[in-house]
Amino acid sequence: MKQQSIFILAMYWFLRLAFWFHLAVTCFIISFDSFDWLGWLHDEPLTYTVRGDFTLYPNQIKPDTTFHQLTTPDNPEVISLVHHSGWARLDYTNFEKAFAFNNISVTLLDICVWLSWLSITYLLYKMLESCKNQNVFDMITVKRIRLLALAVGGIALLGYMKNRVFADIVYSHISYDKFQIVMKKADVITSLMYSLLILVIAEVIKYGISLKQENDLTI
Repeated sequence: MKQQSIFILAMYWFLRLAFWFHLAVTCFIISFDSFDWLGWLHDEPLTYTVRGDFTLYPNQIKPDTTFHQLTTPDNPEVISLVHHSGWARLDYTNFEKAFAFNNISVTLLDICVWLSWLSITYLLYKMLESCKNQNVFDMITVKRIRLLALAVGGIALLGYMKNRVFADIVYSHISYDKFQIVMKKADVITSLMYSLLILVIAEVIKYGISLKQENDLTI
């Protein structure tokens, strides 16, 4: 029991410091990721930036003979495709064209993802604070675990939406010979499964709280 309390106390202080550091980093990113305020203060044009990742697929699906291929002792016939990925940023100084619907959507979705990560840090910190105060099995803990599940699932869905919109933006501005720009894949299913698992844990704790309350009433 003593070792457990020491661990919980150490994790509580670690996550408490991590939350405030995470909050400062998130505020900094939100403030400077889309607008170059420092350059503007030095008489440079104020720019609005949209950035993200994308994926490139070959237009023609055929073996690429420019790569060396290692074969197994069975000598099977192997056909291999190489997938390429990319990153891009678009800097606008003409704000009439900058504030298009897709550009604003990417910015807002990015901000929502950063705030969701921040909320995860905050919820973990508050749950460890409840453990430190020996006040674990109550409904506020259940609500925090539910919010944690929503944040985990929300990050995946928001990231998927952001990648999809950004791929459309890049496709309208950039083209590559023999390659097609598509959205970067996001493992939404796995994240939703994690979210579902966390929700199950919340419901188990809620059920345990109800059993404890019934036992207290019968005593």
